[in-house]
Amino acid sequence: METLRLFCDVVATKNFTRAAEWNDRTQTHASNLFLALEHAFGARLAERHHGFFQLTPAGELCHRHFLEILRLYDTLEPQMQAARKAAADTIELAACYSIGLHQLPPCLERFRRDFPTADVRVRYSLTACMTRCWIARSTSAWCVIPGGGPAWP
Repeated sequence: METLRLFCDVVATKNFTRAAEWNDRTQTHASNLFLALEHAFGARLAERHHGFFQLTPAGELCHRHFLEILRLYDTLEPQMQAARKAAADTIELAACYSIGLHQLPPCLERFRRDFPTADVRVRYSLTACMTRCWIARSTSAWCVIPGGGPAWP
């Protein structure tokens, strides 16, 4: 994304030094990224010499697409932050059938009332299967098993 943003800033300013300053980079870094893009696409993206800067048709095409990519990325970032927060609010439980179906529901109801944004996911399994998974550390869920209370990997 840095390369695309720097390219668009060079186009906006028509100046490698100013675009580099906007991105806390050196003019050499900005110029090298621009050259790397030209090399990657196998086309000259701008005519530039002695203070003159103008995009070529290939540069115009890149600029349009880079702006769209950056727009999409900028809308994706807050959505990803929300998704990470939602994942952090997820609790996985593994419970044997007898506990999960009979003793756990009132506890979950109380928990969900106290923590309405938490996402609690319950998996039901045989006690022996859960115990093997827990011992092998192949589960990230909290395990509720008879006689042992809650346990976690």
